Amino acid sequence: MGAIPQNEIALAHGLTETAPGRLAIRGPMSSDPDFPGDAAYSEIRAWVDDQEPDAPLVFDFDSPGGDVYGVEALAKTIAEHPGPTTALVTGTASSAAYWLASSCDRVVAWPSATIGSIGAMVTIAGDDGAVTDIVAKLTPRK
Repeated sequence: MGAIPQNEIALAHGLTETAPGRLAIRGPMSSDPDFPGDAAYSEIRAWVDDQEPDAPLVFDFDSPGGDVYGVEALAKTIAEHPGPTTALVTGTASSAAYWLASSCDRVVAWPSATIGSIGAMVTIAGDDGAVTDIVAKLTPRK
C-alpha cells in the first residue's frame, strides 16, 4: 500500500477520513479498540460525535462485519445523527457492516458490491492456529 493522500486522515486501523464528513471503513470491525487489525466501534462513534450536528455524513463501507457487541449502540448513534447519513458500499457490507449501513438514511451501492448476511457465519481462530467456521443452521449454503 502506498502513502495516504494528503487530503485523507487515517484515524485508526481500518478507518480513514477521505473527505470532510466521509469515513472509509475497511476490513473487520470490533468492539475492542485494542484488537489488532480491526476498525473499532468506539473510533467510529468518536468520529460521528466530532462532526457538526447537521452535517451530512457518508460511511464508505468495504467490511465483512464484526462483533455483535457494541454494534447496536453504534447503529443507534448513526441513526440519531441529525444531519443526513448515507452508506456508500464500495465493496462489502455484511453482518455488522450491513447493520450499520442500514442505520443510514439511504444506502448507495456500487453494482459490484456485496450487501447483507447478518449473523450468518463466524470464523474463530484457536490458540493452536486452527480455524473453525460456525455457520447458521437455517442458511447453511452461504
